[in-house]
Amino acid sequence: MTLLSEKARALLEYCLINERVCPKRDFWNHLWVINAQAKTFDSILNQQKNPLLDKNSSEKDKLQRSARLRKYIEFADKHNLIAEMDTFIRSIPEEKWHHFYEE
Repeated sequence: MTLLSEKARALLEYCLINERVCPKRDFWNHLWVINAQAKTFDSILNQQKNPLLDKNSSEKDKLQRSARLRKYIEFADKHNLIAEMDTFIRSIPEEKWHHFYEE
């Protein structure tokens, strides 16, 4: 089990407000750029970095994207990038998020 910093835990809670799933594509891509600063960026996290959610996305798809966001935050925390990740995620406007309630 990964022990997360207080900042990472607070950020994960923030990401769940308003039934958020993950940021939309352009914002998602920037999360990848932040984590890529750690030269050890895991190839598993690097795969399929774009959340391809649309009106036909299932709940399962949304849960997978939400879990990937959590992995990105955990990775940022582990590699001392959490402050930058936190600042960026909190700057994303609400309309630039995918939500569980969207159809």
